[in-house]
Amino acid sequence: MKKLSAVVGLAVLFVVLLACKKGEGSHCYLNKDCKDNLVCLSENQECATLETADSVCGKSSLCKSLGMCKASHSVGAELVAVCMAKSEDDCKQADCAKDGCTYHSDTQTCQK
Repeated sequence: MKKLSAVVGLAVLFVVLLACKKGEGSHCYLNKDCKDNLVCLSENQECATLETADSVCGKSSLCKSLGMCKASHSVGAELVAVCMAKSEDDCKQADCAKDGCTYHSDTQTCQK
């Protein structure tokens, strides 16, 4: 009986630990891995607030090269937040700005 209780106790603990959502800065794969009001940013695979995700994107090489300076605000459980261009201002920061690229809202990209 004691062994059964121990096994049941360990099983419950295992399930509880699996169900825990991760806090800011924790490693993640999908938004559902993170606590409410946090997203999983694909750039660094960490749980972050949308503000922190925007900051990480703004400092990334994707911002400088392609204008992908803001995090997507997709909050679906099976999704991740990705860096993307969200405005003409993002495109002005990109290397392609000197070649005349502009923001295209339909694809959320900077292109000629």
